[in-house]
Amino acid sequence: MKDAYYFSHDSNAKDDPKCVLLIEQLGLEGYGIFWVLIETLRDQPEYKYPLALIPALARRYNTTSEKMKTVVSQYGLFEITPEGEFFFSESLCRRMESISTFRESQRKKALKRWNNAPALPRQSHGNANPMPVKERKVKESKVKDSTEDTSVSPATDYEQIRQSFIANCPSLPCPNATAKWTAGRKKAIRDKKITDDEFSEVFKRVERSDFLTGRKTGWHCSLDWILKPANWQKINEGNYDNHGPENPGGSKATYDLSEYDQATTSLDLDSLKGEPK
Repeated sequence: MKDAYYFSHDSNAKDDPKCVLLIEQLGLEGYGIFWVLIETLRDQPEYKYPLALIPALARRYNTTSEKMKTVVSQYGLFEITPEGEFFFSESLCRRMESISTFRESQRKKALKRWNNAPALPRQSHGNANPMPVKERKVKESKVKDSTEDTSVSPATDYEQIRQSFIANCPSLPCPNATAKWTAGRKKAIRDKKITDDEFSEVFKRVERSDFLTGRKTGWHCSLDWILKPANWQKINEGNYDNHGPENPGGSKATYDLSEYDQATTSLDLDSLKGEPK
């Protein structure tokens, strides 16, 4: 299950005049859209969301982009940035700033207590048993692997790739914030050594596939599944393309039961840990 982020929610939010008008005109569906938008903003690194992605967000939560745009722009519940690219909630930003301030103060208090704590007496290592050579080599190997996995290329814009996935694969679960991405996922992206536009083309191909998006079976793929080398190659070779009148020249799709079983059992822990249910 995806890690949950926290924000405060007033129990009488529904009685705010803006929400009262919203419910009067759009019913509880409009009120539900409002909280979907707030929760979505909370998951963003800067608590703002691109207006251009509202249609994809609306499809994901089974409503219309017109209703969602109305909630964003007509009730004074959200603000739009001067350049007109993002929307945000001033109330949410204030609440998150308060939480950040509180956490920082707690961190400073803990650091102060740590610095004022009496120093522990040093233990003599004269009689300490040396670590066996085999065990030491295993630990050194693990440290080396960990260092390699967590190295981040400054040229890789993970947020750009995340937004591209959201925009081009509206039928699939939205990846969590890049701050929560595992080292394995980031390494898999870097290993592709392709441009953002090339990532977009692959994501578009995935969205066109009835099998990969779950329109053929109850299973659908995830970002981590797509990034697996074997799956990545099959996608680019057209193995999952739809095969029919709309795609007469495409490769024959391989979404039979054996392929479905293989796909579902090949999911790794990263894809199960990082995505919403």
